[in-house]
Amino acid sequence: MSRNTLFSLMGVLEKTELPEFAAFLNHHASHKKNEFATCFDALCSIHPAMDPEKLPDESLFALVFENEPYEDIKLRRLKSELCRLIEDFLAYQELKSNARQRSELLTQALERRGDYPLYKETINKRLRKLDAEGIKGKAFFEEAAFLYQSLYYHPRTERVDKDNDFLQKHIDHLENYFAISFLESGAESLVKNRTVNASELLLFADTSMRVAEKKSENTPVIHSYLSLFRLLNQEVETHDFFEIKKQVLDSFKYMDAKEKKMALKLLTVKAYALTKSGSSQQIGLEFEFYKKSIEEGLSFAANGVMEANHFINVVITASRAGAFDWAHQFIEKYKRFLPTADRKLVKQLCLGSIYFQQGMKSKKLEDFEKVLGVLASFPQRSSEIYNLRFRSLSIRSYFELFKKTRELDTIEKQVKNFESYLRNNYTLSKSKKEEYHSFLIHFRALYRLYENPNSTKKSVEQFLKKLAANRKIIMRDWLQQKAEELRLSLRY
Repeated sequence: MSRNTLFSLMGVLEKTELPEFAAFLNHHASHKKNEFATCFDALCSIHPAMDPEKLPDESLFALVFENEPYEDIKLRRLKSELCRLIEDFLAYQELKSNARQRSELLTQALERRGDYPLYKETINKRLRKLDAEGIKGKAFFEEAAFLYQSLYYHPRTERVDKDNDFLQKHIDHLENYFAISFLESGAESLVKNRTVNASELLLFADTSMRVAEKKSENTPVIHSYLSLFRLLNQEVETHDFFEIKKQVLDSFKYMDAKEKKMALKLLTVKAYALTKSGSSQQIGLEFEFYKKSIEEGLSFAANGVMEANHFINVVITASRAGAFDWAHQFIEKYKRFLPTADRKLVKQLCLGSIYFQQGMKSKKLEDFEKVLGVLASFPQRSSEIYNLRFRSLSIRSYFELFKKTRELDTIEKQVKNFESYLRNNYTLSKSKKEEYHSFLIHFRALYRLYENPNSTKKSVEQFLKKLAANRKIIMRDWLQQKAEELRLSLRY
């Protein structure tokens, strides 16, 4: 086992888990408790960075074995055993938090032992708990199918029991599981335009659809996913979207977190296809789905952290929907769930985005001045995900402030700085650079239309035509909105 593997395993342990692992180590390290404890304490001294250079092999050996001469094999053996113990601890932690895995392992363990009544009651107890929880999605049907199958095939189970037809229950739950699995994967394939015309797959699809149709009436999750699949496959009228949306959201109480996320994803994709880009209806739907995701606790990673980009997108969408108070409340309530190092930058970007959208609605220049005021202390060398947002927000705010003055030197300076940043950045993807370069080309053309006193409706219409033809561009809706405003303000 390599030293780096041990350091990596130590690195994934959370600070709050270190005392727990120390107790676990004390219980499981057998005759080498002192050696393991000393090694673990030494590793804790450089946690969480776990830089191998700060604890070389010779130093680690000297700490653990004190006055003994260095033996590479001896140290390797100790590290290998400590790695195994950390892996066992991580597996144990996962087992504690995963009731389904625990249930399946316990079922398998009891199956090989002699107490059949205990085995049967353990399974029935788990089935009763699953029914009481009320979640009737894919995970439920898969686990229930496994438990009924385990009962049926146990040698001491009566094959014919009119009160407990374990085989039929196994088959029913298995059918439900396959139906939801097919509808989920089928819907996502439609979204990604990835379909396979293999005869075996078509046969499976036909069977799954028949099962789904048969089961949908009494199984809300299947009913919702079947409706979504038909909607995405254009088998129902698009005006049924809002009825299906309500049906899907009403069935959330029967879904687990993964199914809820998938359902919201599919609804969002269809909403974008059915509504005009940048329209109030589209923004309203997107905001509704973001709020639902937050209410259901779906916006957090496994470690309880909210991803910074997601956080910013929620605030921007709420602001575009005009929910400014909600956006401010969201920032204050959820900022503690952001990575500590990112909180200040994310809050600056979020406040700037709120003021920008307020300015877009109020047309007041002081709102755009607030944007630049909030972003004034933003570090130029921040992470790319923040730098791109910072620059695009700043450049649009400058435009809003100076577009009517026809003194656009300040805007041109911002454009050149942005172009230089893109040109000298070697880590941005080619597609991302193309999107922003396209934006800057159209942005420069737009402000020159504003600057030119001889601009006409026709010249603006030509700009809009070129904008519509460009498929690789970011912030298209804003460019189009500004161009339309200019076109409407011109007499000829």
